[in-house]
Amino acid sequence: MASERDHIAARERREWIAAEEKRVRDNEDRAQYDNYVRELRGSGIEILSFEDWRRHIPEELKDADPALRGVAASAKSHLQRLARVAVDRIKNVALTDEELKVLGFDPEDRVIIPELLSVPGIADAFKQFAKNEPRYVTDLHYFPISDFTVRNKLFPSDNHIRLTFNHLWDLHLLPSPPEREAEAERPAGVNSYGVNLGIERDLALEARQRREKYEREIVVIDPETLRGWTAYQLDHQADSETYRRLMRIPRIYKNPALEPKH
Repeated sequence: MASERDHIAARERREWIAAEEKRVRDNEDRAQYDNYVRELRGSGIEILSFEDWRRHIPEELKDADPALRGVAASAKSHLQRLARVAVDRIKNVALTDEELKVLGFDPEDRVIIPELLSVPGIADAFKQFAKNEPRYVTDLHYFPISDFTVRNKLFPSDNHIRLTFNHLWDLHLLPSPPEREAEAERPAGVNSYGVNLGIERDLALEARQRREKYEREIVVIDPETLRGWTAYQLDHQADSETYRRLMRIPRIYKNPALEPKH
């Protein structure tokens, strides 16, 4: 039977082996990390710390050859950086024709003279898209989609609107609508006191639909900025000059000849 001394010696032996294996692994990874640093030095690309870089070693390659671990860690860190750059470009800058092609857009279908765009046609295109895309919410999604198409000078066709929405949705660049609380179930047309609310419900539904249309439906698109305006926004957010321009109300000038003489 092993003595206490033997148990202590065995434990110390295991600890020494584990420490030695860690020392060897650290030295191997340090050598591969130095290769990664030399590769990026002077490139202008941010260099990860040793621990951040090592965290990119795939779990399935943790016991592989040191060179293979190093190549995998560097490649994975580069791909993640490229993914971040791609998202930033899609969100903030105008893409090249080649990038637009990769995303499925037609670079030839561009807006050359914004003033020639049909404002009613653009509004109809978004309305048609909304009918076929249940995830689309005008108040939340119109402006991000419009911003992307205007920035890249893409004609707001149904295909370009659909592609833009899908790309922004997949990259989590579109806001999500707030979750609605589930209403308590009741018998159709009957309240908690057994009163038939069919007529009141229909009237309330019509009023809510009118309110939602007033607040959400785009009624005019600014031909200068391509921003869509709802009736609610025109009534509550547009200043008098913007309202006059969008509603095509002629400016009224005073006639000096009709002014009273002093």
